Amino acid sequence: MRRPARPEPGLPYREFLRWLAARDAEQGTAAWREALTGLDEPTLLAPQARERAGLLPHSVTARLSTELTTRIGAFTRTHGLTLNTVLSGAWALLLAGLTNRQDVVFGATVSGRPAELPGIDGTIGMFLNTVPVRATLNGGEGVAAFLARHQAEQAELLPHHQTGLGAIQRGTGFGRLFDTLQVLRNTPPTPPPGPNCANASACARSRTSTPRTSR
Repeated sequence: MRRPARPEPGLPYREFLRWLAARDAEQGTAAWREALTGLDEPTLLAPQARERAGLLPHSVTARLSTELTTRIGAFTRTHGLTLNTVLSGAWALLLAGLTNRQDVVFGATVSGRPAELPGIDGTIGMFLNTVPVRATLNGGEGVAAFLARHQAEQAELLPHHQTGLGAIQRGTGFGRLFDTLQVLRNTPPTPPPGPNCANASACARSRTSTPRTSR
């Protein structure tokens, strides 16, 4: 009986830290400053929500039909888009409608694992980061064209996903840029807590610091 092959060892986390320390932090901050140039104001759906930060989160689940999921997959393949781009663009369009604005910003959780480092996918350590996603709408642009442009704009910022959100926001002059967060998970969802869970703090789902989170 053949033994299963052992997974390739991941890059030591210290190598990632060494790579991170050697990067030009100002270059990353400048890239984000340029990407957010001309932004008039933050995109806040619930500007007073910090006063209610102590409340437990409320979750609403919406399931897409098999037919709609198939159509979305076909749309992404036809137009050379990723699923993340489609969901991100849909969130941007929703925010634009809710705020009556053509220039919106929201947060996105990114892996923070630089593709240029071999073996980084197998590394154990702290990588996740939250970065702003800016979407500008053009009334004369179709949905597919908007999503293609949106995808290209976000791809340009991939090399700067390790820049801290605090540094990014300070570069814009705003105290905070957004209060909604979009997260795309490519792992099975965590099952909800059982009905007999007595400890709310231990059984609560993972929380974010934003009032609205799309997963």
